[in-house]
This record gives sequence, C-alpha cells and structure tokens, in this order.
Amino acid sequence: MLEIRPPLISGEDHLAHPTMKSNSEPSIDQSVDLLRRYAAGERKFTGLSLVDASLWRSHLEGVDLTDCILNGANLGEANLSSSSLVRAAMRGAYLGRTNLNKADLQGANLWQASLRGADLRRALLRRVNLSGANLEQADLSRASLSESKFWGANLRAANLMGANLRGSHLGGANFWRANLRTADLGQVELHETDLTEADLRGANLVGAKLGADSFGHHQIEGALYDHTTLFPDDFDPIKSGLQLME
Repeated sequence: MLEIRPPLISGEDHLAHPTMKSNSEPSIDQSVDLLRRYAAGERKFTGLSLVDASLWRSHLEGVDLTDCILNGANLGEANLSSSSLVRAAMRGAYLGRTNLNKADLQGANLWQASLRGADLRRALLRRVNLSGANLEQADLSRASLSESKFWGANLRAANLMGANLRGSHLGGANFWRANLRTADLGQVELHETDLTEADLRGANLVGAKLGADSFGHHQIEGALYDHTTLFPDDFDPIKSGLQLME
C-alpha cells in the first residue's frame, strides 16, 4: 500500500523531515505567496527559500523552482510535471505520490527524501543525490539517472524499465523486485546492491561490476555484456542467457 501523508506533518514524520523547525512561518508565507503568484500566471520562482514549506497536493505544472531550497518541504501528491527543480536542495523532502513526469531535477539534492510511489517517468535526474532516499514503488521508467548517487536508497518494486543509470553509484541500494528491463547499467558498480528477484532482462551490463553479494534469484536473460563486465566467479553469463557484445 502506498503511503499517504496529510498536509500537516507531525509524529513519525520527523524522519522524513529532519530539518523541521518549530517556527516555520516564513516558509508558510512564502508557499502561500508562491501559490498566489502561480495562480496569477507567474511560473518563474528561482532561488526561493521554501524550507519546510507545505505544498501538499498543489498544482504547479511547469513551475520553475531552479536553485530553490526545499529541505523538509511537503510536496506530497503535488503536480510538478514538466517542472524545473534543477539544483534544488530537497534534503528530507516528502514527495510521496508526487507527479514529476518529465520534470528536470538535474543536480538536485534529494538526500533521504521520500518519493514512494512518485511518478518520475522520463524525468531528468542526472547527477542527483538520492542517497538514503525512499523510491519504493516509484515509476522511473525511461528516466535519465546517469552519474547519480543511490547509496543506501530503497528502490524496492520500483519501475526502472528503460532508465539510464550509466555511471551511477548504486552501492548498498535495494532493488528487490525492481523492474530493470532494458535499463542501461553500463559502467555501474553493484557492490552490496540487492538485486533479489529483480528483472534485468535485456539490460545493458557492459562495463558493469556485479559482486557476489548483489546476486539473488533474478531474471537476467538477454542482458548485454562484454569483456569488461565483471561477474561473480561462479556466474556463467552464457548459461544464464546473456548476450555477448563483440
């Protein structure tokens, strides 16, 4: 079941909002002002400080929040499709079930943010810090995630079909039952990465390093590899149905 968070945050939510302060009136004023200006037709709000702001279920399609500070903000179930969050600071922010379809988050800091069930289809997430983030059941199909950090991130049952993860850091990430079909995992190092029951059919593993601690029961038929791909000593790529790229 997907988590749903109300507009007001309390109790156990301190884990998702480590920067929460008791006095957040300035951010509340800023968020109200942002919504008013957006309703009037304005779309560019670069560089604003919106720490701990409540924008739950807000309709902000196409908004420009480049370089904004949104640490601890509540953006759950908001519509941020086609928006710009380039280089946004979003440490510990809550984006559960948020619509980020085709959004640009390149260079953003989403350390320990919650994006459970979020829609990130075709989103741009190059060089994003997602370490410790919760992306369980998120839809990242066709998303661009190259050179990003996923250390310790939770991607259980996430959909990454066709996603570009080339050169990303996936150490300690949990991909249990994740859909990685046709995903680009070129040049990634899967050290202590949990791929139990993950679907890697047709994925690009050229230049990838797959440690023994990463392998559990999974589907990997048709995945691509070459002489630079490193497998565990007891793994036979040919018997497992992988395709060698000459």
